[in-house]
Amino acid sequence: MAAYLAIGSFLIGVAGGTRSIAKPRKILRTLHRSFSHARQHLSEIGSKKEQLHPPQIKGGFPLGGVFRGRELRARVATSTATSSNRGMSTKTSSGQGDNRGEAGTLEDIKKIISQSNNILVLTGAGCSTRSGIPDYRGQSGSYAKGHKPMEHDQFISSHEERQRYWARSLKGWPPFYNSKPNAAHYAIAELERMGKVRAIITQNVDGLHQKAESKNVLELHGTNSYIRCMSCGELSERNAYQRLLSALNMWWVKKHDKSTYVPEWNIKFREQLRADGDAELGEGLDYSQIRVPGCTKCGGIWKPDVVYFGDTIPKDRVRSASEAVSSSDLLLVCGSSLPVLSSFRLVLQASKENIPIVVINIGETRAEREGIPHLKVDAEVGTTLEACVAFLRSREVMNDI
Repeated sequence: MAAYLAIGSFLIGVAGGTRSIAKPRKILRTLHRSFSHARQHLSEIGSKKEQLHPPQIKGGFPLGGVFRGRELRARVATSTATSSNRGMSTKTSSGQGDNRGEAGTLEDIKKIISQSNNILVLTGAGCSTRSGIPDYRGQSGSYAKGHKPMEHDQFISSHEERQRYWARSLKGWPPFYNSKPNAAHYAIAELERMGKVRAIITQNVDGLHQKAESKNVLELHGTNSYIRCMSCGELSERNAYQRLLSALNMWWVKKHDKSTYVPEWNIKFREQLRADGDAELGEGLDYSQIRVPGCTKCGGIWKPDVVYFGDTIPKDRVRSASEAVSSSDLLLVCGSSLPVLSSFRLVLQASKENIPIVVINIGETRAEREGIPHLKVDAEVGTTLEACVAFLRSREVMNDI
């Protein structure tokens, strides 16, 4: 703004002394339009409209862009070298000093993102915890509370296990479905709109990237927003199925969970919610009378359209993810410790193809433990990416001056 005032004062002064310059009134109108443009840009920083839309099935996304991975890798190396020259520690989050993951700063992330135009973002549970959806492996995650996620064979082979899961979902699904994106999702969507992020691969099944209006999203592990018949492959919206479940088991809803219809996001309720879309109801409950309707076409088993433990990711989805890595100039890992091979193999591929890797995550990751060269910022994803968006916006404003 100060630059606008300085330019305005200069132009008005010149206009008063010579007729070869536009009249002061015309100059002031031009400056007014520039002021309005600047205020519009600045007002967008830190504010997002929550225009929520139902999650959409994404089987893949368009790939493209110029491959500049090797060039940018040199920039990442320069950033990490600069950090070392500033006296920064190169210890990993576990405190061990080695070259597995260079410790970076927010300024390093800003610089690298500003120099990239074909970023592939890989997100994990750490992106959604601030939306109230628990992770598996965090300090307060499901594993830490003794919860074991449903396995594929367990779900398919046991009617009793399916009764248990769907009964628990009568409590867990409403808040899961109604969860809202947080700063991390909105910042990633904004980076996509700015032309920095070309594709997003998420390990999450909550649909929050789509709710934040990201476009090119590949759901690596599927989505909880749909169910699929294990016999005929029919796909159906899960929310409609949950309403049918509630109607068939209203006695259970009234007996065990009055909050199903008016979910309250209090601390106690968050403690009960599970990352699978169900919730903890306690031990010793009898699920034998729970009615679980089958497929309307063939009577087969409905299963959430997610990749359970022990299941396999569809080959076309794996291929799309691999192509996205090769087409990128930067792999940006957000909120994931990379524990499962399905996501870690993308990091391995990026390293093999000399594509630079940046990780934003609280705590040690598998990339550090297995010695994959990368830049690591141990910080919360949302606040970090918000700062990056604000930095890029401020540069746009300065370029308009």
